[in-house]
Amino acid sequence: MTSFIGRVELLQDFRAALDESRLVTLLGPGGVGKTRVLEQLAALLAAEMDHRVVVVYLGDLKPDEDDEHLAAALASAMGLPDTPAPLGVTWLVEYLCHQRLTLMLDNCEHLTGSDGDGPVPRLLRTLLRAANGLRVVATSRDLLGVKGERRLVVPPLCVGDEPYRPDGDGVHEALRLLIDRSRAVGTEIVPADYGVAHRLCRRLDGNALAIELAAGQLDTMSIDEILAVENLLDVLVDGDSDQINHRTLRMTMDSSYQRLSEDQQRMWAVLAVFEGGVALEAAQAVCGRMGIDEATVLGLLRQLVRKSVVKAQPGDRRTRYRLLEGTSRQFGLEKITAAGEDRAVRLAHADYYCQLVARGAGEAFGPHEVDWMVQLGEEFHNIRSAHKFLLCDGDPDLATRGLELAINAVRSRFPIFNGMLNEVSRWLAHSLTKHPAAEPSLLYVAGLSMSSWVAMIQGAQDVAGPILDQAERAASVLGCGDGFAPLLRARATWAWLAENDVNKAITALPLLRRAEHATRQAGGGTGDDHLSTLDIGMWAAFLGDSATALAESKRVLADAHAAAAPWSISWGLWTCSLAELQHGEPDKAMSLIQETLEIQNRFGDQRGIAWTLWLLAMILVRLGECELAGEMLGGAQTARKLTNARVEGLAPFRRLQQQVVAMASREIGADQFRARVAAGESYGLPEVLDLAAQLVTFENNQPGTLPGGLTEREFEVAELVALGLSNRQIGDRLEISHRTVEVHVKNIRDKLELTRIEIANWFPGE
Repeated sequence: MTSFIGRVELLQDFRAALDESRLVTLLGPGGVGKTRVLEQLAALLAAEMDHRVVVVYLGDLKPDEDDEHLAAALASAMGLPDTPAPLGVTWLVEYLCHQRLTLMLDNCEHLTGSDGDGPVPRLLRTLLRAANGLRVVATSRDLLGVKGERRLVVPPLCVGDEPYRPDGDGVHEALRLLIDRSRAVGTEIVPADYGVAHRLCRRLDGNALAIELAAGQLDTMSIDEILAVENLLDVLVDGDSDQINHRTLRMTMDSSYQRLSEDQQRMWAVLAVFEGGVALEAAQAVCGRMGIDEATVLGLLRQLVRKSVVKAQPGDRRTRYRLLEGTSRQFGLEKITAAGEDRAVRLAHADYYCQLVARGAGEAFGPHEVDWMVQLGEEFHNIRSAHKFLLCDGDPDLATRGLELAINAVRSRFPIFNGMLNEVSRWLAHSLTKHPAAEPSLLYVAGLSMSSWVAMIQGAQDVAGPILDQAERAASVLGCGDGFAPLLRARATWAWLAENDVNKAITALPLLRRAEHATRQAGGGTGDDHLSTLDIGMWAAFLGDSATALAESKRVLADAHAAAAPWSISWGLWTCSLAELQHGEPDKAMSLIQETLEIQNRFGDQRGIAWTLWLLAMILVRLGECELAGEMLGGAQTARKLTNARVEGLAPFRRLQQQVVAMASREIGADQFRARVAAGESYGLPEVLDLAAQLVTFENNQPGTLPGGLTEREFEVAELVALGLSNRQIGDRLEISHRTVEVHVKNIRDKLELTRIEIANWFPGE
């Protein structure tokens, strides 16, 4: 009675699977749309097959039905005459062994039993052995457990990777369903509403039933009002649904919950405390605190995956498990609350993540530093949830731990690496409000110092200054202003990074060395003291003399190499490149910055890439490539916006950029340089990175071994130019952007001093 939305490719895949397997099970959680997919697939098969397609709805059968009653239900759906119950299976076998038929069984999960010993798998084993012309498609939340069964997952509706804007060029499946079903209640979702409608679809995880139920409320509630409801299970009620177990999302969840064992039910409830999924180690630790044997956790997770309650998300480093945020997770939280265990499980959760972040902070400088930053980035939502609980519980001791958690998060450097400094700044600010300024502690001074330092490296000096003053006053009360490492580091960072008077900034070296000495004494071998060393290296490159700049930048890199710390090595290379640009040879600076970018690209350092593109633009101007430098500077500005880093508030960076922009403007004209910057800002980050990766011609000034001194890539491009291909065609052929091709063609023309047409005559063999 309603239209079928999307799933075109999915149906094609399912149809193809039937050519290879006689038993296909469509798996998915309640409400995901398995029944509608089954019905649409049945219509597709009926239109193209020369035999019968029969759909049997099993939702109304009781879990304790025997094989004979199930056989009778199948026979009835096929339109066969009634038989005495004891003869049902035998008679059905005799009928099907002479038929070609596709049998489609909907809602089998309550009839699968445990380990495939329920009435559906038992009957199907008998029928499939006896009737070679029989094929079966079943929908279930569990595997049937029949030999030869092909498992296919019915995923949630596509919600799109990005929010749709009013001028978007398409509408994803979930939003299409919401728009379609809202019309049934007289509500029109217009393009201007797509953004908020998209958020609702994402919160409902693309669950088709949930979206339909939400649409049913739009005659009395707005989308914003639905989103404002904390517990959607109380709102999404559908009185028109045909199947009793689909009347509400709560009943859908409850039907899944009742089919589980006691251990599985408890596992579901405990998992609900995790946000954004959970890794096995975390699940074992928290579940162990809640009375679930750690040795059984992996098995329980796998069982819940097979029962479509939990989704497994394999990753490069580890598999994560998650409940659906808007439905299954809320249901689990209700179970924990009803059992009176909400605080206990949240405390166990917070304990684990406090320990995890503290370990990450302690091992933030070494061979595994990137692994730690990636892992903590993956756990960001759980860490944030733990921090919120610690501050909102009302226990002063837990509030103290909340501040420690925020400080350790910054010390681990994962917010810098993953572009999450804004959020962690809020953690620090909120934590500090829970500690009375009239009774400062060393932890309070450390938190203020860290909060100020974070604002400084973001260029928000108007925010950093007052916080640093507050830290100084608190330290004065405690008498720790002269030797407390976090405060010294914040004070030293202000002296060289925020000080607008260049003469004062130049004199910051003694303060920087005191800060480095204090951090080494406080915890030698950690990321804290290496960042102080990095500060000295950058200060020297920006403000020191040539000998100091080159020596200190090399010390930063040597320090990182000694620790075999890849992220720190990339920043050591960055500092050496800056020193070469300011005090050495721009060609060496180019070679070093390209090595930096290659490392950062390898492990996805968001903030690092933004600043490397910025420095690359500075180097290109010194090499005389001003137009290209403008585009790179524009691309760098786009990348920096993603990390909210402001050059304007970083005094030495701002001074260097002003010098370089003035140089480029003199060379090609201010208007032309601004135009190239604007062009670069219009590029996407992948295109800018592709362009940067292809700048191998600046690595050195040695002539190439190929004709004309061309690099291998340039020679390859020249050949395609000679064949008459356009830049776009060359880019498609070589799988690089057309803007990168333009750079190569310009380099070829400059080296050969030929026009595009003349290149065809020059190319060897043409």
